[in-house]
Amino acid sequence: MYSVRLLPIEYKMIHKQNRKREYTYIIAATLIIALLFTYLCLSMILNSKSNELTMEQNQLENLERSINNLIELEVLEKSVAEMQGQFLTAAGNSPVWHNVLAGIGNSVPDTVGISTVNINYNGEFGEATIHGTAGKNAPVSEWITKLEEFPEISNAKFNFSSLNEGEDHFEFELTLIINAAALQTGGGSQ
Repeated sequence: MYSVRLLPIEYKMIHKQNRKREYTYIIAATLIIALLFTYLCLSMILNSKSNELTMEQNQLENLERSINNLIELEVLEKSVAEMQGQFLTAAGNSPVWHNVLAGIGNSVPDTVGISTVNINYNGEFGEATIHGTAGKNAPVSEWITKLEEFPEISNAKFNFSSLNEGEDHFEFELTLIINAAALQTGGGSQ
């Protein structure tokens, strides 16, 4: 069999070149689309990283502001400590009376009632006078023994009145010496 060509060879070449050009266009278009897609992805990544950077910068600014506030707070704390030192210097060496009162109040027996407590402080010593009532002498005597166990209390003296007719209790007066030095060293009446 014979093959007969009716078209000249130039047409075949033109057709071949057109096909190559079409393939080139398809490859170029595919490459442009791939580059465009890569550009869009990189743009989105860049925008997200840019937003993260902006958020981190804002957090850094907030942190720097809070550090500045802490510095102001530190200055304020130093000022308060200085004022507290001045206050303690101005207050002097007064004993901690609430410790004495708590010690006295916590050691009172159930059968003894306290009506008044007067404390006069002068220098290193103070004197406390306690007025109260009791049904018997024994609880008051035991209470005096308990009070003298505290290092800041000494020289307890007990005065009482006799029982009145028709009454089942008597009134008493208790005087104590309070040592301020023992109070300031953390005496045991808490």
